[in-house]
Amino acid sequence: MENENSGNGQMESIFYAALALHVAGKPLNKENIRVVLRAAGTPVDEHALGMIAAFIESLKVSHGRNGSCGDSGVAKILTTMLSKNNGPTTQLETLLEELSARESARKSPNKGRYVYGIIAGGKEVHLGPIGIDGREVYTLNYQDLSAIVHSCPAEPYQSADEETVKNWIKIHQNVLDAAREQFDIIIPMSFDTILKMGDNDISPDQVVKDWLKKDSESFHAVINQIEGKDEYAVQISYIPSAISKYMMEPSKEAVRIRGELAGKSAGIAYIYKQKLEKTLKADMERLADSWFKDFMGRINRHVDKVIVEKNRKLDKERVMLLNLSCLVAREKVGSLGEELEKINSMEGFSIHFSGPWPPYSFVAGLAAAAGKEGPNGAN
Repeated sequence: MENENSGNGQMESIFYAALALHVAGKPLNKENIRVVLRAAGTPVDEHALGMIAAFIESLKVSHGRNGSCGDSGVAKILTTMLSKNNGPTTQLETLLEELSARESARKSPNKGRYVYGIIAGGKEVHLGPIGIDGREVYTLNYQDLSAIVHSCPAEPYQSADEETVKNWIKIHQNVLDAAREQFDIIIPMSFDTILKMGDNDISPDQVVKDWLKKDSESFHAVINQIEGKDEYAVQISYIPSAISKYMMEPSKEAVRIRGELAGKSAGIAYIYKQKLEKTLKADMERLADSWFKDFMGRINRHVDKVIVEKNRKLDKERVMLLNLSCLVAREKVGSLGEELEKINSMEGFSIHFSGPWPPYSFVAGLAAAAGKEGPNGAN
């Protein structure tokens, strides 16, 4: 009796392997059935396999005389036969579902997943059609991590119209803002981060989940760094003519040039005046450097991390001294604001303080890593 049950189980496994092939759109033949069985970890009974393969071929031939009976017809007959027996083995049932998902993904034009950000918490959420081009935004989960995504073609968003691109970037930020209403911690991805389905026909959703699994340690490390914190922009500028009074006395070089300037002829005096101007400018730069170090020290006491960005050119009267991206704990924002107000009250100085923003500047490396190391690549 035990041998009979074992034989029936092997027959069922072979039948379900054949159905899995049909769902995947592959030809029903002996060799393909063997490949599916091995992939499922099911022992191959070559005798039973030979019998069923011959049976399948005979179905095609006999039904072919009275009309067409391709693989679909054979699949229906196998399904009817299986319905009279026990359910499928767990391995073959799982394989059948996986192959069905792969085939659906293969036929879908949306073989990419646009990633807005990574959130802490494995909660399944549908944010609605708020994505770029009205795409449905939802989450894909791996354990306690989730990716905020929408389905899309596996190609970058490109447009020659600058306003269109600006609108896409705005929508990207709007989605993150909507997510922030439900999730406390979000690792924002840069605009146009797209993971795509690879040649192995793994579905795009599964590609994203595999990415979360692969880089889960890195994601958790970043989450620990940014938990309870936001990014703020701090820009300090000054008016050179207004802060020159902070210079206690001119440098020895400036004093020397001024002394030599007296009594010089007009032509020589012009040269000395140029030298004096350059010297005073250098003195001012040294003064600005001292302010830079002073302000940096005062700001650092209230932030967790600082990135010094490139200074931008302002108007003719004003010079940017500091351009900072700051990662600030929420309970320290007030004290940082008070410190900046003290600097702003100094004559000749002004402050631009904006935020809170998602911590883009402090997680930028993750988007780059997605492109280099993410499953099947990213744009």
